[in-house]
Amino acid sequence: MDHKAHIFSSRFLLVGACLLAAAALVIFYFARSTAGPAPAPAVKGPDAPPALPAIAVIPITIACPGMASSLVDETVLLPLSQAIKSVPGFQSVHSIAEEGQGRLDVAVLKDDAFQARQDLSEVMARLQPTLPDGVQPPTILRRSPDALPDFWLVVRSDGRQDVAFLSRVVDIDILPAMERLPGVSSSIVVGAARRVVSIEPDLMKMKAAGMVLIDLANALNSKDVKATRADQFAEIVVAHVGGKPLNLLDVAVVREMAVPSGFAHFAGGPAVAVGVYLRKDADRDAVEAAVDKLVNEWATSLAEGISVVRTPAEPEVLLLEAVAGNTSADDGIDSAVRKFERDLQAMLPQLPPTLIVRGPQQAAPTFLLTSFKDAIQRRDAVNAVYEINRRTNEIDVRISDLGESRLPWPVRIAVLGSDHKRKGEELLNSIQSSDSEVIDAGLQTERSLPRDSIHLDRDKARVAGIALADIQRTLSIALGTGLGDKSYRIFLGDKPDLDKVMLAAGKWVPLSSLISIGKELEPVRIDRVNGNRCTIITAGLQPGGTMAAARPKIESLAAKTKAEIVFVP
Repeated sequence: MDHKAHIFSSRFLLVGACLLAAAALVIFYFARSTAGPAPAPAVKGPDAPPALPAIAVIPITIACPGMASSLVDETVLLPLSQAIKSVPGFQSVHSIAEEGQGRLDVAVLKDDAFQARQDLSEVMARLQPTLPDGVQPPTILRRSPDALPDFWLVVRSDGRQDVAFLSRVVDIDILPAMERLPGVSSSIVVGAARRVVSIEPDLMKMKAAGMVLIDLANALNSKDVKATRADQFAEIVVAHVGGKPLNLLDVAVVREMAVPSGFAHFAGGPAVAVGVYLRKDADRDAVEAAVDKLVNEWATSLAEGISVVRTPAEPEVLLLEAVAGNTSADDGIDSAVRKFERDLQAMLPQLPPTLIVRGPQQAAPTFLLTSFKDAIQRRDAVNAVYEINRRTNEIDVRISDLGESRLPWPVRIAVLGSDHKRKGEELLNSIQSSDSEVIDAGLQTERSLPRDSIHLDRDKARVAGIALADIQRTLSIALGTGLGDKSYRIFLGDKPDLDKVMLAAGKWVPLSSLISIGKELEPVRIDRVNGNRCTIITAGLQPGGTMAAARPKIESLAAKTKAEIVFVP
């Protein structure tokens, strides 16, 4: 792959990067929680495993609109990974590159976490100007994006209200009430529809006015523009022709539209899900009682037809990690998810309604099967549903027991080396066939899927006298990858005619004359630990198990298979 050329994935070209990946795809079954097996007594004395150092993981996310995973990996995450190794207490950095986004999990000694977080902020700010155009400033999070909320609130309608209305209810009524509750740390929202102003330019009218897309974007980005509604945007002066002002409405269709942030589905219909995190010192019983009181009040105070449901806290958990087969597009994955739900309900009709939550940038969805009495015993039935879906090549599922863990995959092992894929498979087989203190071990296989890609001909651009930055920016605007945090988006359609998209007013060079479009295999996800490509093995701990007990057994198995490993916090 020519990494001198910018490669843009088709999905993010057409959709854009909307929000940070904050939630995985989860299925919640509402039933009474039951306690898991009693923990095994701790081993004491000389046979006790050595204590592991207290580690804090500081997650950093970076939105990279329109960039393929390989570019995110090489031009964003690798330089940042190298620069942060000098922070206090540094232990390791795990980078995850996906199309349109990147993530760094920086492990530091817990005692150094406060200073490390400050130093990381300085490093990110210093390196931001050196990152490729369009890359958003890195965001340092308070907790891992993988961490499961303590409970969810499901806001739904009986059909009389759409998701946009539910989203306003969440913003106005639900979130402020949650933020005021003692013991609540933070919350995430999945499935909300964000209202933006859609600006659909008429490219021929723009050319007649002597404008190109960059001119339009510059006018809209002016610090003097205070518009928030479609009618206000329509009156913005974007150019002057013959001494007369030209309003946006003269060269574009302007209207409001709803842009979804993720996917939430409850009992067969759309919903908005609010995941609530509690502080470590929170009185869980008191918080639950306060939330239930609010739910009862909302039953009479919210608009007619809207209801709020709270999921049980601390459920017993089964994790079903799903990987799409031929359904690589967003709609295809969501369609496969809905079919999986229907198949599951058909085979297990005694189960209550389900909630499905899928984050806005989650390439490989994750299901969470929670809180029904004999969840583990029903694995055979769930496996049967998995077989149905696998045969139709719509969705593939890996079933695992997370026990009481609030973080999916408490055990993560990076297998390094030039043959990390083969060694990873060998080590996985050894772990699965031995008593290694872990359960449900699986491999995060590096998969590649064919993606549309756009290559820039730099020689032609140089001869035409067009700056590379202008071509990049025009591509980003034309292909819809520049929404970011703006209240508007410029939209040329799902398949814009690049012959009509012009560069450099006066020269009128068609964008299509400087680029070529083709198909390439692109990794869905690229993992590195301390800058080295790796294969990740994930697993849960046995009931009552600890990492201190599991680690030496896994290290022994790795030595026998001659696999170079690093434990990823």
